Amino acid sequence: MSNNKQNRNELIINAFLDECISFDEPNNNGKNLIELLIVISSSEKICRAYPEISQVVYHLDSKKFHKISDFFGVTNTEHKDSYIFEVLRGQQKELTSLDNSQKNNINRLERHIRLSCYQRLYINDMAENANKVAVDAKDLADDAEEVANGAKAKVTNIYSEFVGILAIFTAMSFAMMGSVQALGNLFSNLTKAHKSTIGYTLIIGGVYLVIMYFLIMTLVLAMQKLFDTNKGSYGFNRKFIIFYFSFAVGMILVGLGVVITFG
Repeated sequence: MSNNKQNRNELIINAFLDECISFDEPNNNGKNLIELLIVISSSEKICRAYPEISQVVYHLDSKKFHKISDFFGVTNTEHKDSYIFEVLRGQQKELTSLDNSQKNNINRLERHIRLSCYQRLYINDMAENANKVAVDAKDLADDAEEVANGAKAKVTNIYSEFVGILAIFTAMSFAMMGSVQALGNLFSNLTKAHKSTIGYTLIIGGVYLVIMYFLIMTLVLAMQKLFDTNKGSYGFNRKFIIFYFSFAVGMILVGLGVVITFG
């Protein structure tokens, strides 16, 4: 029985709000709205049916809800000093002539409709804010994931570069150790050497310098290509190269001269 009364109250409230929504439509003189409001004002139970009023207001579509909010002065309206429902109550003789009990019932109905509108607006704002926070949180999560992926890529590059550096310097170490040993063997017999032997030593030393230069520069260029791929070609120092190869060629020429002279 109570459910039937609840459904009946919802139907009456819904019909009343539909009349409020269509109040400003063409060919609508508001007669049906006024008659329905007079009937409702005689029923305190309908005017106090707060759950049913909230239920109807909360389930209005956005367009109808906006019109109801304007009609009851919750949102901005064309009326600067008063809202439509208040003007309607103050101008219609059928409503101004109601007894105090009926007017109080209309006041209760109006207050709760306005309250339900405010509550729905607040819920909508909270939902929008929650959605915005969720979107911001997703953006932050995406940014954090991007930063994490970038950091992971950098760590991987660091490991690769470390392995590359270790390999290159290991090769350079073996090359330099071998070169020092070769130089030691080359110059170990100079104390008892013939003059022609000194010439051969100078020739071999000059050739050795040329070979070592190409070996070291190969390793340096390999490092440059490994770590500075976006910086272009390696910049050679021309003065140093000219001096280095002049010295090496000079050693070879001097050695050849000694060998030819004393050989």
